[in-house]
Amino acid sequence: MSATATATATATASGSVFRVDSFIVPQPALAQFMARVHITHQTLKALPGCLQSLVLQKVGGSGQSNVVTIVEWASPAAIDAALAHMRRKYLEEGYDPVATTRRLGIRADLGLFANADHGGAAPAPALLAQASH
Repeated sequence: MSATATATATATASGSVFRVDSFIVPQPALAQFMARVHITHQTLKALPGCLQSLVLQKVGGSGQSNVVTIVEWASPAAIDAALAHMRRKYLEEGYDPVATTRRLGIRADLGLFANADHGGAAPAPALLAQASH
C-alpha cells in the first residue's frame, strides 16, 4: 500500500476521494489554459479509478476563481497511480505544468476532499501534500 493510501485509510469512509482544483486565470491566458485542461481531463477519465471528471468555468457569482476542476477517484491508490501516470506523460511531452501556470500568471488552489455527507473525514495531511503535485 502506498504512503498516500496508508495515510488516508480512514479519510474516505465512502471510498472515494475528490481532487478539487480552483484557478484564477487571466483572460488572455484562458483559451490556452482551457485547451490544456481538457486534454488532461480526457486522459484522467480513461485511467482506472476515475469515477468522474468535471471542468467548470464560472458564469456568475462572487469570488476570484474562474475555473474549477473536480475529479472523483475510487481510492487514494487510484490517485497515486494517476499522479504517477501524469508525471510520466508530462515528462515524455516535455510539459511542465508548474512553469506553464507561472508563465501564464495563473493562481491555483489545489486540494483533496472527502464526501462529508457520507461521514468522510478531512483528508490526511500526507494526502494533502500530494495535491500540490
